[in-house]
Amino acid sequence: MTGGPAGPLEGLMVGGVCAGYGGLELATEQMGGTTRWMVEYEPNARKVLRARWPKVKLYRDLRELDWARLAPVDVMVAGFPCQPVSQAGRQKGTADERWIWPYIADGIGVLEPRWVLLENVRGILTANGGAAMGEVLGTLADLGFDAEWCCVRAGEVGACHRRERWFCVARHTDRMAGATTGSW
Repeated sequence: MTGGPAGPLEGLMVGGVCAGYGGLELATEQMGGTTRWMVEYEPNARKVLRARWPKVKLYRDLRELDWARLAPVDVMVAGFPCQPVSQAGRQKGTADERWIWPYIADGIGVLEPRWVLLENVRGILTANGGAAMGEVLGTLADLGFDAEWCCVRAGEVGACHRRERWFCVARHTDRMAGATTGSW
């Protein structure tokens, strides 16, 4: 972000997991953050990310990452796969082979960011009778994070469809002491 007032993430480093086409990373940059690295498996999305962020380190498969070798970040964002929890699917949730939350949680545990921003579909609230959501929130709590979440209809922010997205912002309670930036 150049030429304007500092945003709430000014000076903070961001790591993006399941980056897709970079929507969460763009949002954090608009708030003053700097994208340090991204992880994305899909080849077409990786091409877009390379074009938009040619100097940012891009990793392919979070299931094979050695998280300890990644540059530390203040904020970790993840728009992790929705197929396991989508109401349009079978909602197998945690029993679905595409449920990769445990890998993301491993990364959070190793990298110890101050903030975590997650995005998914509304179905995460009900998949597995709520167990998928419980696993995400329980893991965040076990890692020392206080989380808040909400669902937003796409139409509420100008899109021409109704799909609801689930957003979760979590802050690490111990790592926030003395923080002067990044206070969302």
